Amino acid sequence: MLQAGIAQADITPLEALDLSGFARRKNPSVGVLDPIMSKSLFLKNKQKSVIISSNDVLAVSAEFCQSIVQAVSHSSPDALLNIAASHTHSAPACVSLRCCGQIDPAFIEMFHQHAAKAA
Repeated sequence: MLQAGIAQADITPLEALDLSGFARRKNPSVGVLDPIMSKSLFLKNKQKSVIISSNDVLAVSAEFCQSIVQAVSHSSPDALLNIAASHTHSAPACVSLRCCGQIDPAFIEMFHQHAAKAA
């Protein structure tokens, strides 16, 4: 028998932040058209557990991946984990890219916490 579960967390920032992927853009975001999300799918059968974490950001860092691995290690220590970024250019900067927005530490902290809960 296959068991499945889903979870999601809204990671849309409440304030205007630099968006990632817009080279040399000088202004922060000006509003929200659609929310950005962190979503997870959990699948389990008799042999394996799999967690797929999909995140509406340009890219995820090694530190982010490690925080998700750490978060799921308590509840699903043997789960195979796939962590992905949707590669949107309409989300705050999460990785350091030259001329593509400043990383906001408060957003990164919120993103890590919400994504870990969803996973």
